[in-house]
Formats: sequence, structure tokens, C-alpha cells
Amino acid sequence: MIERHISTPDTAGSLWGAAPTPLVATPQLPACDVCVVIPVRDEQNTLAATLAALANQVDLHGLALNPATYEIIVLANNCRDDSAAIARHFAGRHAELALHVVELDLPAAQAHVGAARRLLMDEAWSRFTTLGKTRGIIATTDGDTLVSPTWIAATRAETGRGADAVGGRIMVDPLELRLLSAAGRECHLRDVGYRSMIAELESRLDPDIHDPWPRHFQHFGASLAVTAEAYLRAGRLPVKPWFEDVAFYDALTRADARFRHSPAVQVRTSGRRTGRTGFGFAVQLTQWESMDPCAQRMCVESARAAEARITARRKLRQAWRMCHREGSLSAGMCHSLADQLNVDPNWLKETLNQQSTFGMLMEQVKHSQRESGRWHAEWPLVDIREAIWDLRCRLEVLRTQSPSARLLKEIDPVEVSTLSAQMS
Repeated sequence: MIERHISTPDTAGSLWGAAPTPLVATPQLPACDVCVVIPVRDEQNTLAATLAALANQVDLHGLALNPATYEIIVLANNCRDDSAAIARHFAGRHAELALHVVELDLPAAQAHVGAARRLLMDEAWSRFTTLGKTRGIIATTDGDTLVSPTWIAATRAETGRGADAVGGRIMVDPLELRLLSAAGRECHLRDVGYRSMIAELESRLDPDIHDPWPRHFQHFGASLAVTAEAYLRAGRLPVKPWFEDVAFYDALTRADARFRHSPAVQVRTSGRRTGRTGFGFAVQLTQWESMDPCAQRMCVESARAAEARITARRKLRQAWRMCHREGSLSAGMCHSLADQLNVDPNWLKETLNQQSTFGMLMEQVKHSQRESGRWHAEWPLVDIREAIWDLRCRLEVLRTQSPSARLLKEIDPVEVSTLSAQMS
């Protein structure tokens, strides 16, 4: 199914709240409960493989998915290569697939991935809500990414268990990982190991029943899904030229959405060093490759700072719930909590009673901490190697205190050599 569309004032205006012009004229099939949206900019070398991975989806038992139960919308945004033609050719060869190909030339100020992804996710939301499918799944990936065969099925399983949104595990193509310099590869693997251990520490010290261990740390555009109702509740995808996915995760967090970092939802993405923006993963890889390990350090939050932050967050959540249940918090409890958070106790008491969601409260606390600088003065950044060592030691202790220690031992992304084997 092919849609050709040139941007109009209405289409561009929909980014800022005006009534949108539909991108896709073909109605959604009644059985469809997943709409996969892919913003594309000059991806002629990878797009066919991306679409093939989506065309060959299976359920959790290995049986082919009914193609009537999901659709795909490709938005070729200001392309100067053959991306759109490749997508159209693929659609012509897979008539059973509900694949809609849209071409847009957005104004220069809006010709970025944030605007393209916003248009797509708005379109998916509109298609679901028109048919009353409030739990329809809006799933997004990128044109240089290969989703796993069970990507759709695993996402469905997570929303079926109550998740409002799902972040998939994003791995770098192992062939491209090997092409990185030793310094770049080591920095990447240390970053993955560190963030994985922080995620486990969070699960240990401030467990989330909607995001239990095992879980990962990623919530990025290469594998991100949200129900139609949660998409609206979060205020839609922010229109940002970069990090629009992170901003959307923050919006979901403010709305107290049930977010699942699912290890069962997996994709493999490009490790290219030439990005489409001045920010993002490609730029980060380039910076890591150019680092001199003898002269430059990767500095991160220390293990002790992370534990203090996570513990204080848990206590703040308990206090917020108490305020909403009982109407107030004792002065002593408020002062003790304010000391742990490094914020003013009077401000904290007032803010606790003002915020309708815990996510909004947590954002206000972080803003106050940044403004005062007290938290960061107390907890300076440390070398990532020191942080990894300290996290390993702390997690070993915490694991012995948990009934699921055996399971956790099987998911230990600490050693760089171990990580390298996992990524290869």
C-alpha cells in the first residue's frame, strides 16, 4: 500500500497543535492492534532489511503473525536518496503486508527526526482512536535497525501484562562493533555494563512492580512502544530535533505511566559513526573513538551516589503516598527527607502537596537539586572504572540478600570481556 504525500501547511501545523492532515488514506484493518512507525532519512542501504525483519514476525511459539494484526508506516522525510523507492518496491512485493509509504518534504526548521517521529506517532494514535482502540500499540523503530522475530509479539505480551509503554533492548550490530577502535569499543562496553548495573541497583533498592528484574536501561527510538491512551496522557511525543525519545520517556515518567524495560523485546541497530543529527549514539561513538584513554576519563555517578539517590527516591515516593493518603507529613519526617535529597524542607513540604503524580514531583526535586548544586557538590562524578568496581561489590552483597540471587547471577553484565562476548 503506497501513499504519496507532499507537506502542506496543515501537515506542518499539526506539529504545533493544529488539525493534522492524515498521512495515510487507507483505513486501518479491524484486526490491527500494532502500528509500527519508521522515520526515514536517507536509509537506502539498510531500509530493505529493516522492512524484511518486520515482514517476518512470529509469535512467541514461532508461528507466523497474521499480517492483518499489524501495520507499518514508513515516512521518508526529506530524503535525497532512493529510500522511498526501496520502500515502495518492498510494498509491491509484499502485498499481504499493510505497509504504507509516505514521502514528505518538511520545512528546514522541522526536517528532523523529532518532527518526523511526532507526525508518525500522531498518525498512529489517530488511526487507533478513530476505531476506539485505546490500548492499540504505537511502536517505533529506525530505518537502520533490525527488530527481532518476536519484537511485536514480545511487545504485545508486555502491554498485555499491564505496561503502558515498552522500551526494547538495543544492541549494536556485532560486525560494526568490531570495526570500532579498541578505545571506542571499550568505552561502549563499559557504558553498557555501568548502566546495566545501575538498572539492577534500582531494581534492588527501589523495585517497580511494573518493571521488575531482569530489566535493562534503554528507552530509545530504535525500540519504543506506547499504548494510544498513554501516548495522549503523556502529551504526545515532544517535537525536538534530537533526544525526542528521551524527552518522551520523561513525559511518560511525569504521567506515572507503567514503563517496562523489557529484555524480551530486542533489536539490533547500526553502529555507524555518521549520524543524522549533531547528537545521539553515532556522535557518542565518534567521541569515544577519539578519546585518549591515558589523558581522558569517562566520568559517571558513583556507586554510593547512585545508592543514595535511589534510596532517597524510594523514601520520597513513600512520603508522597502518605501525603495523598493522610493529607500531610510530619515536620520531622519532612526535614529528614529534605536532608537526604539536599533540598529546602519548606519547599519540599509545599511541593509534596502540590504534585498530582510522583513523576512530576520527582522532576521538581531534580530541578531544585540542579539549581542549588548541593547534591552534585556532595556527590562528585568518578571514573567509570571505579564506579563499575564499586557497583560489582555492592551488588554482590545485595544479591546474597535476595531470594532471586541465582537468577541475577545469570545476568551479570559487569566484565568488559563478558560484555564483548555478549555483543559478538
